[in-house]
Amino acid sequence: IVNCQLLIMMPKKIVIVPDSFKGCLTQQEVADAIAEGVRETLPDSSLVSLPASDGGEGMCRILAQHLGAEWVSLTVADPLFRPITAHYAIAEIKGNRTAIIEMAAASGLSLLLPAERNPLLTTTYGVGEIIQDALSRHCTHLLLGLGGSATNDGGTGALTALGWQFLDADGTPLQGIGGNLIKIKTILPPPSPLPPFHLLVACDVSTPFCGPSGATHMFARQKGADDQAIQILENGMQSFARLNYQLSILNSQFSTGSAGGLAGGLAALLKAQLCPGAELVLETLELDNHLQNADLVITAEGKMDCQTLTGKLPYAVLAHAKKIGVPVLSIAGAIEAREQLLQAGFSDIQNINEHCTLPPHRWLDKEVAYENIKQTIKRIITQLQWK
Repeated sequence: IVNCQLLIMMPKKIVIVPDSFKGCLTQQEVADAIAEGVRETLPDSSLVSLPASDGGEGMCRILAQHLGAEWVSLTVADPLFRPITAHYAIAEIKGNRTAIIEMAAASGLSLLLPAERNPLLTTTYGVGEIIQDALSRHCTHLLLGLGGSATNDGGTGALTALGWQFLDADGTPLQGIGGNLIKIKTILPPPSPLPPFHLLVACDVSTPFCGPSGATHMFARQKGADDQAIQILENGMQSFARLNYQLSILNSQFSTGSAGGLAGGLAALLKAQLCPGAELVLETLELDNHLQNADLVITAEGKMDCQTLTGKLPYAVLAHAKKIGVPVLSIAGAIEAREQLLQAGFSDIQNINEHCTLPPHRWLDKEVAYENIKQTIKRIITQLQWK
């Protein structure tokens, strides 16, 4: 997998590009744990640490730090319409005043207790409020990262906050929640046009808007939906797509199902441009330049499974490294479809909890996860040295 003789004969260049372990460690914390494990095993190695994101939680912080952005705070609606404080960043990118926004800051699953999760009732309304605020601050370009959503409303919540109206058969305006999609019969644009702006949406998955592999069937269950709710939501997404000609076309396009269809709704009605979130972040961080003369890449995410191959960060990192023949090692807190992932090209994939003697309910403790990452890296490198 790796030229292990060289690993122990001379300092090596190792590039560390992890995502977060959701609900446990940030991207930076994961990167620090990996780096500590490497330094304790290969003290003479040269390390490049690039905490990254696929468009979900952490993207705004990573890009803001890299670009020297200013932070903005405001009160918006959370997924259940309760007031919360959200943050986004503003930076000059290629001469354009650009807002960097995470949808999870207003409509993320992490904002809800497990008992509160119900995509029939959750909304992206707060995302629209952030977009409206950015426009009021004269941002002409908006970069919106999707991922970690609690919603399945097709973007109707965000669009409602921006002035769209979604009417039922009686002409009554509906709240932008997942359970109301099936009731929408008419779409009315804002009475006053929005100022001109360009919206680039960084998507974390390549899921279509609806259908068997669409947003609802792939992700609604983890957002709290049971079988009955999934059927209601899917019927609503199908109905909304049929109602909106642009959505019908976009359903075959990349990632319109991201964040419960928020990507598709914004593409259809705001003419948003959709792009792979991981690619956008890795391009901004100049990963390809850092990969030059590298001997090993270490990436990570909380759970690796078949969804990893649909555009998640480790797979995007792998694609870049494979182009120049650099082996990629990945670690995760949970692993499914390991053989399929290895066939995709990862040199090795290791579960950080495999050798942990603590009970599973402790695995998400920050200190435990950090130590498990560090010890896993040390164990892998030690084993490689003796092969």
